[in-house]
Amino acid sequence: GPSNPRMLMVRENKMASTIAVAEKKSVDAARHAFTNDSAFMIAYERAIETEKKGSDGDSSEVCLVDDPFARMLAGNKGKELSDSFGISAAPQFGLWPDFHKQWTVVRTKFIDDHIARIVNEFEASAICGEQLQFLNLGAGLDTRSLRLKAMAKITTSYEVDMEAINGPKGDLFEAIGAGSEHPFLCQRNIVTANMTNDGELEASLVESGFDRERATIVLAEGLIMYLGDKAETFLKDVSRIVVASGSWLILNFIEHPALTNEKVRELLMRGGWKDLVFNCFGDEVLDYGRFDKSYEPSKAFSFVVCRKD
Repeated sequence: GPSNPRMLMVRENKMASTIAVAEKKSVDAARHAFTNDSAFMIAYERAIETEKKGSDGDSSEVCLVDDPFARMLAGNKGKELSDSFGISAAPQFGLWPDFHKQWTVVRTKFIDDHIARIVNEFEASAICGEQLQFLNLGAGLDTRSLRLKAMAKITTSYEVDMEAINGPKGDLFEAIGAGSEHPFLCQRNIVTANMTNDGELEASLVESGFDRERATIVLAEGLIMYLGDKAETFLKDVSRIVVASGSWLILNFIEHPALTNEKVRELLMRGGWKDLVFNCFGDEVLDYGRFDKSYEPSKAFSFVVCRKD
């Protein structure tokens, strides 16, 4: 006879919860295999910002970042790291435990806004139908190709990282439904390269179809500080690889004696970059109302944005 509708409902609910448990397991497993801990921390810090949107609490604070994927990517590891990091990391912000959470939000917003601006300016001046490509160096768990509207106007996003990150990252993104129920906004190429090895970045990009003739937005967020004494070579490599007119570079760096603003300026100008604009956390731009004004702006948290014409 006909099935009891209530029984059917119970069975469907049971099935849904079984699927949910299985999905959670696969996300947990994928997360466990991913070894770049700082990427979890950054994802967690994007998640807390995103979740302000839904809270009825203090609505005086505008939500600066909307990353619906960050929470799933971060897991518990991200919170633990973030909570302990704030206290130990930056003596210059000794009494501001939330400084890194705010820095993550501010730098994400700064980059998102620049990408949107560049895409819009390019579209307004482009010869019919011409599109930019995006080169994300040290991409980690970046979700811009899933969440940032401007990426829909990019032809291809090349996301570069080391094998130790790219292998597990693919599984983790798949586990959260990226590319299936959550389509990517543009074509996406995952490129494996160790950027401290001479010539490896260029070779891997060429092999993955990177178009040297096409105007490119290059992003290096939270990367150069991990390259040690190879930072200079890296900047020279990027300047040599990205030559097309209309290209832009968004570089996040820590100013220190071996890599001062002056040094960065000299390397980039020699590499053909123009109109360099430097900003640091706490200045009039890298703030968005989030910098604790009882501290001095810090050059340990710097950006330079520049272009090729």
